Amino acid sequence: MKRIKLFPVVLSLFLYSSCYSFFQSPLNMGTGKKQGNLSEMIGYKEESTLLPAPDQLVVSQSDYQDRIIIRWNQVEGATSYRVERFVSEDGSEPNADSEFEIIKGSDNSPPSDSIFNSLVYSDYIFDGDTYDYSSAEFGYKYYYRVYAQSETSDYSENPYIQSSASDGNVGMLLSCPKDVKASAGEYDRSVRVRWTNTSDYDRIILSRGKNENGSDRVKIKTLAGNVEFFDDEIIESERGVQFYYFLESQKNGNPSVISSNAMGYALVEGAPKAVTGLRITPNQGFGDSASSIKIQWDKGADTTYYQLYRSSSADSKQVLLNAEITPDKTSYTDSQRLRSNILYYYYLVPYSYAKDEDGKDIVAADGTKVLYLGQMTKSGPESSKPCEGFILSPPSTVEVFSNDNTYRIMFSLPVGSAGSSIKPVTEKTNYYTYKVFASNSKDGPFNEITYTDADERNEASKSILVEKNSNKYFRIQTCFTNDAGVNVVSSMSDVAAPAPDKARNVLATRAANIKTIYPAESFEPNNQEVYPTLITWDVPDGGAEGGYHVYRSTKPNSGFKRITTDSITETYYIDRNETAKPGVVFYYKVLSLNILGKGSNYSTEEALGYGAITSNQYMREYNKTCKASHKKLPVMSETDNMKRLIKQTGYGKLGGSVVYDASMAGLGARIIMKYTDYVEFWMNGDSSLGPYFKMNGNSNTSASMDASGTMDGTMVCTGMYNGKVGYDNIKIKGGAAGGGYYVITREGFPSENVDWTVGED
Repeated sequence: MKRIKLFPVVLSLFLYSSCYSFFQSPLNMGTGKKQGNLSEMIGYKEESTLLPAPDQLVVSQSDYQDRIIIRWNQVEGATSYRVERFVSEDGSEPNADSEFEIIKGSDNSPPSDSIFNSLVYSDYIFDGDTYDYSSAEFGYKYYYRVYAQSETSDYSENPYIQSSASDGNVGMLLSCPKDVKASAGEYDRSVRVRWTNTSDYDRIILSRGKNENGSDRVKIKTLAGNVEFFDDEIIESERGVQFYYFLESQKNGNPSVISSNAMGYALVEGAPKAVTGLRITPNQGFGDSASSIKIQWDKGADTTYYQLYRSSSADSKQVLLNAEITPDKTSYTDSQRLRSNILYYYYLVPYSYAKDEDGKDIVAADGTKVLYLGQMTKSGPESSKPCEGFILSPPSTVEVFSNDNTYRIMFSLPVGSAGSSIKPVTEKTNYYTYKVFASNSKDGPFNEITYTDADERNEASKSILVEKNSNKYFRIQTCFTNDAGVNVVSSMSDVAAPAPDKARNVLATRAANIKTIYPAESFEPNNQEVYPTLITWDVPDGGAEGGYHVYRSTKPNSGFKRITTDSITETYYIDRNETAKPGVVFYYKVLSLNILGKGSNYSTEEALGYGAITSNQYMREYNKTCKASHKKLPVMSETDNMKRLIKQTGYGKLGGSVVYDASMAGLGARIIMKYTDYVEFWMNGDSSLGPYFKMNGNSNTSASMDASGTMDGTMVCTGMYNGKVGYDNIKIKGGAAGGGYYVITREGFPSENVDWTVGED
């Protein structure tokens, strides 16, 4: 509690016939010290310690490829600022459950005043790391909070300003155009390059080269920032030459990363005609083969060779599979690194070798034969007749749930089935059956134990029951009988195993000194002066071979996010939460994992916990209730000094009382403040959690004639932070608190001295 301001009770008291005249005005005795009357000694004036939030916050939007700039305006009285960040991978705006990350300095330490004592901060998303057009961060949105703080103001208690999607003030990186495509033999004098812009650009730089990696690319055009196509005129000598096109955006003079490449070329006179009839061979590539996809086409001229390209639903980039398919071929079997549950698209480029007058191959200066490239087939996913195929695939997800006497195995339906989330353009549907295999070891061998009926059109997943025995590892195969009556089976799914039971007796410490429990662990407060929280639990029945993950939320029933990066094998976890603030509680739950690192059974009851606070912060938090209590005593705002020498009782907003008793004591004054079960705030603002600080005890003041004196008394605090505050070492000098220290004794910690200036307003 802040000390009540004291001023001298002067010797001239005895020179007046009435004490009333003394109380009317201060008397200057020429002591050289600040003089005052009794009304100043026992009066109270609250001074707010809170700083307002900056009233302007501007976040850069697509201005830089590697960073986001945050700017805010000055707050009067602020000596520094704190910045927090929320990364939204799906673009959604943060809500009440979202946890903001405290931005740290480059040395990974909590931010210091030297970093944030200006009104601008550069948040480097990529700081020396390798990144390119495919980096996921270019699709993220970044939200920020800014707090003001001063030497006497804890920023976590101050209001903040937050960037918002509603006003478009959301941070984004400057990304390059995406979905870059180039025409391949569609035109005889040009190549049309098309793309999709991801934001507003000032300009777009188009470059091209003959090397796929872009090592030889040169700029060919600077375009306006809103353009999404360009026709590159090709000189006659370069028609038929394959070029790789790249795009780079610019904004405010800053460049983006370079886009993916797109291969294109202009049609040269004499090139072979476009291929017709490109298609998947029946029964050999539409979910009716487990390891390959066969395509075929109509025969071209006897001199026509072919280049074969492939793209996929996972990556639209066209990859060259075969550069020289001979004229006698009208089919190709692709078995190159085909993955399950992926759609593949094929493109064929016909070409012939240029001949001189003698019928010999024309050789370019670099020693390669000159090709006459025909038009690439229009057979991608956007085509009305795509050349689309996929291999017979196992379920992509398999989960096993343990019941009393059975295991329930649930799995998603693979590509090609009616319920699959991956839909072919043709919307053709296969009907599959499934074999289930089991083993008592995750490494096998796996033996078939059962099978399922064929898919139904309205199914999205399947579920089967198997009896419990020594087998607890499972795999699934997809089976299909194609139109030719051939039975085909897919590869095996990943191994699945039952999720362990729930972890038992999950507990979280509340303002505890966990250093006494785990002496070897790091135990330092965060930037808000909050110590870590310890979460403990008991092993579930049957164990948890894969360890555990821990989840945290600010609410008891929602918003949980995993806070463990890797699974932990111990039955405890120390949450060194950089976002934790004084007075805020957290809820924890634990997920048990099997040997495969999977789990589905969370601990039943969420454990409430929070870290201890430093002794300095304890004084600040405690003082909030003390300051509120002074408002409950009208005498403290009384202007008639005689009326101040009374006994008065105030009552806490949520219970208890404070008794004020001021009187003359010899040649000085004595003020007694006695608290009984005094409560002003609920913990975390939630009545179900109980009092924030419940105070019992005294904080008293004695002053002598020379305006010096002492404070005495002890306040016992229960509630969120149990402890004691001792006043016996606070000194009064010159009519005001001017030295000494509090003795703070937090439950579970040794007593510590806190300087009298802590929390001074």
